[in-house]
Amino acid sequence: MELKKMSIVAQFRMNLVEILVSTILTSVLTYVLAVFVFLFAEGTGSIYPENYYEQQIPEIEEYLQRQQKSGMSAVQQEELNKLVQGEDFFYQAVDRQGKFLYGTYEETIFSSEEEMYEKINTTAKVGNHYVYIVPVIDSAGKIDGAVALVYGLRLSVVNSGKAWISIALFCVLSCPFFYMILFTALFSRRFAGNLTKPLRMLEEGARQIERKNLNFEISYAADNELGQLCRAFSSMQEE
Repeated sequence: MELKKMSIVAQFRMNLVEILVSTILTSVLTYVLAVFVFLFAEGTGSIYPENYYEQQIPEIEEYLQRQQKSGMSAVQQEELNKLVQGEDFFYQAVDRQGKFLYGTYEETIFSSEEEMYEKINTTAKVGNHYVYIVPVIDSAGKIDGAVALVYGLRLSVVNSGKAWISIALFCVLSCPFFYMILFTALFSRRFAGNLTKPLRMLEEGARQIERKNLNFEISYAADNELGQLCRAFSSMQEE
């Protein structure tokens, strides 16, 4: 439907609909593109999946199992520091009473020896992290201590890719606001142009009448309020 056949109110409503639809479509396309980019980044190792740290647990368990029958004395802090690495991945080595020995997580996990025994080989929630307890057995076959692995379940990035990932996430999340501003400016400019063209003609016609010059024509035809105004002005000119 031609704009000249639409009322000003209808044009205004159509303008709003076009802004909303354009914003939604471009935002969806941006999100789809962002998903492909993040999947590519995950494939190249720039982004770790939510369960990345959880996937490291079997390797750490394997190391601790190799120390079985030797007790906590065989568990090397340097080796654990190499195995447990990441911005949201920590560990805590405790003795057979559940007391802190060393580690990158220093908050108290076990309030008693009994609690440590209850949580062995289980996963518990502590704040925003999960804790998995791996026992360490001595030569007598008794529990000589444990290693608590503390990790988060969320997307994380490697240090080299952190800057651009953070910028990309900000842009993706804020893109609807930018698109809304962009399309509002574009469609509002068109809407304002449709209004100002006949108004300028009327303004120039009024100046011509003021100068006692009736030899002019308002060349604007539309089936809306502005068209009616221009026709009324032309009738006044003829009279």
